[in-house]
Amino acid sequence: SMPNLKVIDFYYNSIRVIPDEIANLKDVKILFLSYNKIKVLPDALSSLHNLKALYIHDNELYNIPDWITGIQSLEVLDISYNKLISIPDLSVMPKLYEVDIQENQIEYFPWKLIEKPNLKLLFLKGNPFILSKDEKQQLKQILKEKRAAGVVIVD
Repeated sequence: SMPNLKVIDFYYNSIRVIPDEIANLKDVKILFLSYNKIKVLPDALSSLHNLKALYIHDNELYNIPDWITGIQSLEVLDISYNKLISIPDLSVMPKLYEVDIQENQIEYFPWKLIEKPNLKLLFLKGNPFILSKDEKQQLKQILKEKRAAGVVIVD
């Protein structure tokens, strides 16, 4: 019943389920859902085409659905401190420039994401990335180049 709502802040509410009715809030630009008990992101969130920032850190997520990459307006995504074992290819999101995936269980290193041209801030630490010796060397070089270009990467 609030179609013009721009910001929703549900930090620290013990929320377990996001209702499908959230899809009716087409003008929401910033959604704060952190510090809850959310285990699943409902498909209804994919309808928020004006969403610029999604903060859903410190929940119980094991999966980020592929539809997240279809939210073309998204600029900031914080999915840290969950139980994620993988993430979709976030590099295809044209406006995304700030990503926080730290403190999850992600083993596959997001190579495409780290090479995203408009990336400004990336938090990686606290994930058990499995990298070969050559990949570690390659990553070291990429991090050096990105940092020299002004990208902030916390690894």
